[in-house]
Amino acid sequence: SDIAPVNSLPETGGWYEFIEYPRFYYDYVSKIPPGQLSLASDVTNNLNNARLRFSINTLTQMFWMPDTGGYFERNVDPDGNVDVDRTLKFTGSFQGANVGKHRHDYFDKHGEGYVGAPVVEVAGSGQNNQINYPKETEDTGDGIGVNSDNRPLNVAINTWRII
Repeated sequence: SDIAPVNSLPETGGWYEFIEYPRFYYDYVSKIPPGQLSLASDVTNNLNNARLRFSINTLTQMFWMPDTGGYFERNVDPDGNVDVDRTLKFTGSFQGANVGKHRHDYFDKHGEGYVGAPVVEVAGSGQNNQINYPKETEDTGDGIGVNSDNRPLNVAINTWRII
């Protein structure tokens, strides 16, 4: 729903003053381990996917609320037994899109030619040859590579059940 629950902040980014939301800041944000926070300068300059994590600016007495809009959420997998390609394993860690290794077959359909005739699809003077060529995806060396799963852009989240 577009209706915000009572006492909530949307994950659409933005700087908030500590004194505006003291319980949220002091009971939660201020307790996040420093290695899991973004630098305030990275958030401001939109570097290192910093906008996906909380940040604390002690000089201005403000905290950054993450902007996770447009990303698919994926639960945190701290032990990496399923999410083996994620290097950072905490809430707000970014993982780029990728295509998992897969195999597909295609048929190469050419006519058998005679001297002087091109061998092109369904052309030539002979019978058609249908040859099944299996193709497996490979790492192209472009920095994207082939990983263990298919995934869209996503950001790690925690799932909490309130009873």
